[in-house]
Amino acid sequence: MKLPEAFVAILALAACGGTALPQARGSADIVAAAGPLALSMGPAAPLVEGTSTAYAMTVTNTTAAAMNSVTFSASFPQSTINQIPASCVRIGGGQPEIICSVASIAPGASVSFDTQVRPNVAGTLTYTCGAAASGSLLNLLDDVEAVSPAPTDVQVTGSASSGAPPLGSAFTYTFQVKNDGPYPSFGGVTFSDVLPSSLTFLAVSTSAGTCAGGASVSCALGDLAVGGQATIQISVRAPAVAQSVADTASVSIGAQADRNPANDSVSITVTPK
Repeated sequence: MKLPEAFVAILALAACGGTALPQARGSADIVAAAGPLALSMGPAAPLVEGTSTAYAMTVTNTTAAAMNSVTFSASFPQSTINQIPASCVRIGGGQPEIICSVASIAPGASVSFDTQVRPNVAGTLTYTCGAAASGSLLNLLDDVEAVSPAPTDVQVTGSASSGAPPLGSAFTYTFQVKNDGPYPSFGGVTFSDVLPSSLTFLAVSTSAGTCAGGASVSCALGDLAVGGQATIQISVRAPAVAQSVADTASVSIGAQADRNPANDSVSITVTPK
């Protein structure tokens, strides 16, 4: 498909970070910008990492004359385009873009371009569209979307260096925190362990992030990639009186749902003698 020269202007301005018209928000509303070729764009529902969502874009001729040789462009960084609108082609890889050509738009008429967008990351993404016609100024619009993180499975397992440590002796709990996927964690993974009162805290270490120790141990592990893990070791002193001691540790993800809450905690029982 042969594209009008306006396409060159759209790509040049986008590459230079051209002046965009009013920016958006992170909801499912359509945002709009006025101009000879007014633009609107937005998803049909809030965006979620890894989930395809219908996405609509419209170009409206606000003038009293026909707008000819109209070129429309939209870019979707860190996302996948799963549907190509009619009269459009897809270009790009890491920042996929669609380029559309319309012969003419009558006065007051609109042309819509509907697609399916799948964000590949959580956080804030900015989608941009632009339109120009023969002899008209370029109009650009940014849509700033808040992409919710997809649920993943972060789990914790643990063991003690001795199931029956001598009375008053030091022993160590070792905990493994792992992200089993299928998505990276978002918002940071936190490990916590409120030690039983019969134990005396001695020291804590972690292979990722940082820990603060005491009667309550807390570790900020940062985000874990799929398959990523952290090892936390907590050294304690056993009580001087024989008894059964149960210690429970847990993990949580800051801004993300866990696919399997059942493995978010682990309990280890020792019997000092």
